[in-house]
Amino acid sequence: MQTYFPQNYQYQPYQNYQQQQNGVVWVQGIEGAKAYPVASGASVLLMDSEENVFYIKTTDQSGMPSPLRVFDYTERKEEKADMTSYVTHDELEKRIAELTRKKKEAKHE
Repeated sequence: MQTYFPQNYQYQPYQNYQQQQNGVVWVQGIEGAKAYPVASGASVLLMDSEENVFYIKTTDQSGMPSPLRVFDYTERKEEKADMTSYVTHDELEKRIAELTRKKKEAKHE
């Protein structure tokens, strides 16, 4: 029995395809992303397991791939609030009392 493949078929070892964990598709580098099969008319988000990079791979209705889109990403660090512009409740009460006193004094002059 003979097996027939399309003329442009190229064997790709399994490691070039995916490792899917928790719904995330991981590939090894850009070559893994290029080799990842995508159904006709579909898009897939591929996460690089070697760098802080992700890819969006898209094919048109006939299965022709669009140029691979490559994105760098960085982690957002939680910024600490600048507490120098805040006052305590006691400080606020003192400031209000002082402004009220100044306003009353200005009225009487």
